[in-house]
Amino acid sequence: MDDLQIEFDEHPTFSKEFEKFCKKYQQCSLAYRHLKTLLSIHFHPHNQNNPQFTLKVLHRLEGIGPNVYAYKVVMNTEGLSQGQAPRICFWIRGNLITFLCFGSHIDNYKDSELRELVKQRIQQLESSIVLS
Repeated sequence: MDDLQIEFDEHPTFSKEFEKFCKKYQQCSLAYRHLKTLLSIHFHPHNQNNPQFTLKVLHRLEGIGPNVYAYKVVMNTEGLSQGQAPRICFWIRGNLITFLCFGSHIDNYKDSELRELVKQRIQQLESSIVLS
């Protein structure tokens, strides 16, 4: 059996912004660790028949670029309603998941702005990539 593991990375700006958000909500760090565990199971190549997320919670972001696999997932956080929970955007390349940005209805995020931020941050991490 292949020992391939899903790895995680963060855009530097994501790290700073998310840390600041988590200071306000005590359970955020625990929820983030749990999310990583679920993502590593969901996207593991040997586990494609046992999805951990429904389409209501995890959606592929369309229109980012050809062969660019970016997603938005709702991170359930204790003390926050489903509507207030952060929507975390990430990019998958092989076995690497890179967290790019997030938004919450607490901060009145707009989906279109989050998509543009995804494009900007992917471009910052890999300037040669072609985006839509």
